[in-house]
Amino acid sequence: MDLSKIPEIENSINQAEALLDDISKVPDKDFSKIVKYLRANLEYNRGVLYAFQNEDKKMINCLLPLKSYFDEANVFCFPIEYTADNLSYTIDYSSFESTRGNYYMALATTCLFNGPVEVVPELCRKGLVVIRNNSAKVKLIHMLLAAKVKLGNIDEELAEQAVNYITTYNEVNSKDTAALISDGYSYIKGYAYLQGSIEQNPKMGNQGSYNARAASGLVKANDNVLAAIAYKKAMEAGYNEKNFLFEVAEYNGMPNTILRKTACNSLAAMNDLACYELGRLSRAYAEIGMQAEASQFGKQAEICTTLKEKQARKAASSRFHLYLGTYPLRLLATKEYRDYGVAGGFTANKFMMLGSYMQVNKNHYSWTDMTIKSIHDNTSGKYYWSGKQLDITFRFTNRKFQRKSASLYWGPQFEYSERKISTLSSDVTNTATGVTN
Repeated sequence: MDLSKIPEIENSINQAEALLDDISKVPDKDFSKIVKYLRANLEYNRGVLYAFQNEDKKMINCLLPLKSYFDEANVFCFPIEYTADNLSYTIDYSSFESTRGNYYMALATTCLFNGPVEVVPELCRKGLVVIRNNSAKVKLIHMLLAAKVKLGNIDEELAEQAVNYITTYNEVNSKDTAALISDGYSYIKGYAYLQGSIEQNPKMGNQGSYNARAASGLVKANDNVLAAIAYKKAMEAGYNEKNFLFEVAEYNGMPNTILRKTACNSLAAMNDLACYELGRLSRAYAEIGMQAEASQFGKQAEICTTLKEKQARKAASSRFHLYLGTYPLRLLATKEYRDYGVAGGFTANKFMMLGSYMQVNKNHYSWTDMTIKSIHDNTSGKYYWSGKQLDITFRFTNRKFQRKSASLYWGPQFEYSERKISTLSSDVTNTATGVTN
């Protein structure tokens, strides 16, 4: 930047802020939201000018009071809409997001070296949420770690962010990685911060997990030496998560096979390995030259797989299905004539059993109990029966009963009914005398 133009730029900022003062006084118009937004951006630019002039104290005094606005001006505060000279304008969050991230980055950098250092961790945390560029994130994490060390805050956040340093560094593209290296940043510093935090706070929890995750990042960074150290520290801390142990056992970049053997033996002591995991363990043993163990677990994997396949076939051939139901149409009758019933059944392979129970209320019996017996009575419509009815059916088929399929079946059906007949009255005529009683 041409430093000779700084006074001119600062004068423009002053003139713009004077205009904002005038706009704030316009009656019947609420410009408060847009005025706050523009004033924060102008003051941010003023702070940047101070940074170019190496006037760090002025920069801090200019930018630090803006923190509350930049903290609160998230995506939910946008869009900002306003009208001027009969034209409508809209400012989206995307237009402000990069400025917000740069604000946190600039202020954190300056405060780290000039104070107040205590605000740096929070500035870095907020910047990590806003900033998308991984290279910038590495710098923010580095400042967060440095500030916590300066403040003596040796805690789990320090360890967590040290691991995050390595992980984020691995995600930086090759061009930006070269720039980071030239500026003195490296994944090695991330691991150094992790080890320093554990050494200074030996009672810190999750030490094994931190080293295990760091080791994965170091493998990705192609640093086999540091990865082996991290793997060893994780195992020494008693970290024995299954996936981690497989990661160590299968890591052929290890300088020696001692750790791989230890990991394999730890896995071998587990009694919950799945069939495919037994196969993985067999191959891991084979890779480090332990053929006897490789053969042993290879056979176990085969036996396990055969057994699982047998169990699957057995389960498939003996499917058991249960269903329950009722008779909805019977419930549509009026209460006096309404029947209540349930039905249920199950299938198992080629067999099905069905059963139903019905509580009957005032069913006409003229058809079943009179007509079939050739008894004719034109008043039979007034006769009823009430009671219970039970049906059981056994069905057999030549293939398994399956969902969404049709099958022919045969088998007996049994029915039991307990009926209470309504009172019958009739006229009897003596055909000889013609007398009716």
